[in-house]
Amino acid sequence: MKRRFSGPLTWLGAFALGLALIFFYKLVNSLPAVWGIISGFISILEPFVIGFIIAFLLHMPVKKLAGLLRKIPVERLSRASYGIAVAIVYLVLAGAVTLFVLSVVPSIVSGVTGLIKSIPEYKENVVKWVAAHAENPIIRYLDPLDNLEEFFEYLSGNLSASSFQDYIDRVMSFTSSISVILLGIISSIYMLLTRESLAGNLKTLLSAVLPARWMRLLVVYGRKTADIFNSYLYTKILDSLLVGILLFPVLILSGLPYPVLLAILGAIFNLIPYFGSIIMSIFCVVIGLLSGNPGGAIAVFIYNTVLQQIDANLIQPKLIGTSVGIKPFYVLVAITVGGGLFGIPGVLLGVPLMAVLQVMLRDGIDYLRKKQKAKNEEQEETAPD
Repeated sequence: MKRRFSGPLTWLGAFALGLALIFFYKLVNSLPAVWGIISGFISILEPFVIGFIIAFLLHMPVKKLAGLLRKIPVERLSRASYGIAVAIVYLVLAGAVTLFVLSVVPSIVSGVTGLIKSIPEYKENVVKWVAAHAENPIIRYLDPLDNLEEFFEYLSGNLSASSFQDYIDRVMSFTSSISVILLGIISSIYMLLTRESLAGNLKTLLSAVLPARWMRLLVVYGRKTADIFNSYLYTKILDSLLVGILLFPVLILSGLPYPVLLAILGAIFNLIPYFGSIIMSIFCVVIGLLSGNPGGAIAVFIYNTVLQQIDANLIQPKLIGTSVGIKPFYVLVAITVGGGLFGIPGVLLGVPLMAVLQVMLRDGIDYLRKKQKAKNEEQEETAPD
C-alpha cells in the first residue's frame, strides 16, 4: 500500500514550491528590467570583461611560446619564460593591429564609401537591364520596377557617406575610451601573469560552497570548455584568414570592384559555418552584375564555390581535427538557436557551445551506462543459483 504524504512538512514543501513558482513567474515577466540591471553591472566591469577575453584568446600562444623558450638551455631564460612569452605576444599583437590600421583600414573605408557612391549607378544599370528585357514573360509577370525603386530608396536612405561617417564616429566614440582600453589591456596582462594564482583563489572560493564531486566536475568541464573554445576560435580565424588571402588575387583578376573589401568580407563570412560561403558568393555575384561585370561575377562565384569545398573537406578538418567535430545537423541547430537568442555572437559561438554540450551529454550517457552495467553485474552476483 502506497504511503500518503501528509503533515506540516508536506504542506511547508508545497508552500515553498508555490513561492518558487511565483518568483519564477515574476522573474520571467520582469526579464527586461533584470537584464537592464545585469547589463549595467557588466558595463561597470567592462574593462575586466575585455581583459578576460583578451587573456583567454592569448593564453594559448603564450603557453606554446613559453614551452619553446623553456627548451633553450639558459637557466634565467627558462625561469622567466612565461613572462617573456607574454611580452613577445603583446608586442606582436600591437604590431599586427598597427599594421592593420595603417594598411587595411583605409582600403576598407575607401571600398565602403565607393560602394555607397556607386548605388545610383547600380540602380541605373538595373533599370536599363529590366527595360531592355521588358518583353520577357518572367520580367513582365514579376514587374520588378516598383520593388527595385523601393529597394534602392532604402539603400540610399540607410547607406550614405554621411550615415557611414556617423557610424564610424559612433564606433570610434565607443571604442576610444582610453581608460577602458588601457585598463582592459593591463588587466589582461595581470590575468595572464597571475593565472595560476587567480585560478587557485577561484577554486578555493567555489570549494567553500560546492561539494567536492561537483567541484571536480566543474574543473574537468571548465578545462574541456576552454580547450574546445580555444581550438575552434583559433582554427576558424586562421582558416578565415587563409580563405580571404586565397580569394584576394582572383577578385583582382576578375575585375570586380573593391577587391580588398570583398576579400575581408569573404574572411568574415567564412566564420559563419555553411551559410557564410553562400552569402559571400551571392554578394560577389550581385556586385559583379550591378557593376556590369557578369563574367567576373560568375568566375568569382565558381572559384569561391570550389574554394569552399576544398576548405570544408580538406583544410578545416586538418586544422580543427576531431576536437570540435560535431555533426552538420547540430551545427545548423547551434547556428539557428545561437543566432536567434544572441545575434551575431550567438552564430559565431553557437558551434563550440554545442560541442561542449555534446561532450557533456556523451559523458553523461557513458556514466549512466557504466552505472547500469555495474548494477546488473551486482544483481547477477547476488542472485541465487
